[in-house]
Amino acid sequence: MYKKWWFWLLSLTMLVAIGYAGENKQRKDAVAAVAPSANSTRLAEQAKEKTTPTEEPKQEASNSKHQKLVLQFEQQIYEIEKTASAAGEKYNIVAEKFSNGQASLSDAYEAANNAKKECEAVQRAYNKLRVPAGLPDNISTLLAESKNKLSIAYSSKTKTMEYLMSFLHDKKPSSLEMMKKEGDFSNRLVLQGITKLMRAKELTGLKSEV
Repeated sequence: MYKKWWFWLLSLTMLVAIGYAGENKQRKDAVAAVAPSANSTRLAEQAKEKTTPTEEPKQEASNSKHQKLVLQFEQQIYEIEKTASAAGEKYNIVAEKFSNGQASLSDAYEAANNAKKECEAVQRAYNKLRVPAGLPDNISTLLAESKNKLSIAYSSKTKTMEYLMSFLHDKKPSSLEMMKKEGDFSNRLVLQGITKLMRAKELTGLKSEV
């Protein structure tokens, strides 16, 4: 699981400060299995019986096209997240050194500010991301909701870093508390965004990697 890009996306990477150890949340299963009702199963079987041999190849070709479009969209998200992950790793290195007394306050503040700028850049990248044309409405909606959730998540992560910078400056416990709340909120949004992406993949017949 630790090799999956979305696992690192869900990690709490921004909650290391003076005397404060960040809390790691274990990722819950993002995809709920939906068991078809007896009635829907019967209708599906009836529809299959009525499908002519000429219709099946068309349906398979359509599914293949939809799968390709969704995978391309997922790859774009992956590319955006690589940038975010690299920035998070840089920040974590400085934050760990700072907590151990091996980095100065100005180093920690600069690292937090750089992470904030990267979060802003990631949010802009998500805002520019476009849902592929040619997908069924329900799948397009899920992808649009996925990218919107992720965009808002990085807006929240930007605020998280702002609260951290404020804490490094004024040492107020209220800044630390707001940082934690904003961080938790952003990670919930990330989970929701990834869940919608996984659901869209399932609707095209792709298996979600959990």
